[in-house]
Amino acid sequence: MKFFLISFSICCLCPLSRSSLLLRNNTQTTALPAAKQEWRPASYRAITTGKSTRWDVVRVFGYPKREDFSDDSQADEVWYVYEKGGVFPGEFTVVIDKKTELVSSMFLQTSKISMQAVIKHFGKGYVLTRYDFCPGFDDAEAAPVYESPQGSATYMEYRSQGIAILVDAHGTVNDLRYLEEPVGFSSRRECPDVQAKQQTPSNRP
Repeated sequence: MKFFLISFSICCLCPLSRSSLLLRNNTQTTALPAAKQEWRPASYRAITTGKSTRWDVVRVFGYPKREDFSDDSQADEVWYVYEKGGVFPGEFTVVIDKKTELVSSMFLQTSKISMQAVIKHFGKGYVLTRYDFCPGFDDAEAAPVYESPQGSATYMEYRSQGIAILVDAHGTVNDLRYLEEPVGFSSRRECPDVQAKQQTPSNRP
């Protein structure tokens, strides 16, 4: 199972593997109890995560204003960045797997959009979920996350639509994401065992 790598940075919004980023912040919103919903791949304007291709994106949105790449030469994603195209004002990005040319995620960077505006547009069928970072990634620029009642970041999740919306303590939306898979693991037990991997002996002589 591939997992979500989330940026620790609060000043650079860059999508990473498994479709995007999570900001380390001090969100204090309390998660609402709700029945678990099955996560389904997101679709937006006929573009479906995990299914639609790079050429589908160009057909629907046109050619991007720019293409962004990770500083990591081994990165397997390219980001098509558009000045607009989302449901709210803001820069809209489509993340594409370079090998398969399939869309892995889409996200909208926005500001001054309230939770009330989101609810008016998408409805009340959301779950508030808090996430924390998996241990062992302190020296990394990004890390996977897991669901935690004490988590530092809060998402409004429309799981049946594959939508995750990062909100701050004031109920302001930071970004909106269309994902193929959930934001993070369902528990800390599912986090990768970094220490065990580091201690695994090499097969080389």
